[in-house]
Amino acid sequence: DAAATLLRIRNGKLVAREMLPGESVHVTPPTVHRMTAIEDCDIFEVSTPELRDVVRLEDRYGRADQK
Repeated sequence: DAAATLLRIRNGKLVAREMLPGESVHVTPPTVHRMTAIEDCDIFEVSTPELRDVVRLEDRYGRADQK
């Protein structure tokens, strides 16, 4: 059973990928993406320290766009 869904835009189309426990994915800059938990799970996001290029389209945790 999938634990999370990764949504991203590839070649102008929305692509969904269900991820199983233990899986990883590399999202290349500047891919628009969002992860959503399907069931209770832990998601670890690792990024470079270069935050000047981050654009938040929507954020449910109240973080403001840095720009």
